[in-house]
Amino acid sequence: MAARTRSMARTDLPDVARLSGELGYPLERTQAERRFEALSRSGHGLYVAEEGGRVIGWIHVTIEETLTDAPKTVIDALVVGEGSRSRGIGRLLVAQAEAWAIARGHKTLRVRTRITRDRAHHFYKKCGFALNKTQHVLDKDPGP
Repeated sequence: MAARTRSMARTDLPDVARLSGELGYPLERTQAERRFEALSRSGHGLYVAEEGGRVIGWIHVTIEETLTDAPKTVIDALVVGEGSRSRGIGRLLVAQAEAWAIARGHKTLRVRTRITRDRAHHFYKKCGFALNKTQHVLDKDPGP
């Protein structure tokens, strides 16, 4: 049975959380549900890849808008289950992201990956992405 993509549903969130943990980003089901409900559907694309009724991957894309650049689509997360990798599932999800970007008239689809994720770098290059820049990401707790 071939994999297909569809919009993510609330009922998919236990699988989304499990798959996120497989990639090293622990996510509790309740956190996923709360965050899912808070996201606007106009600014976020949430899709799953499923095969035989089972969620085997997911992608989250957003619109990035700044004063200095044209709006672009950003892949915020792309996760494929360990047992489903290297079977075209990631490419299927990237194609879904491309369609989402095209539907919004965006000329750029961007993804950021950790410098240590060599396999991801290779995958994205095979999907047609080109290295644009390297940067440091600095976070700060804005609290008191």
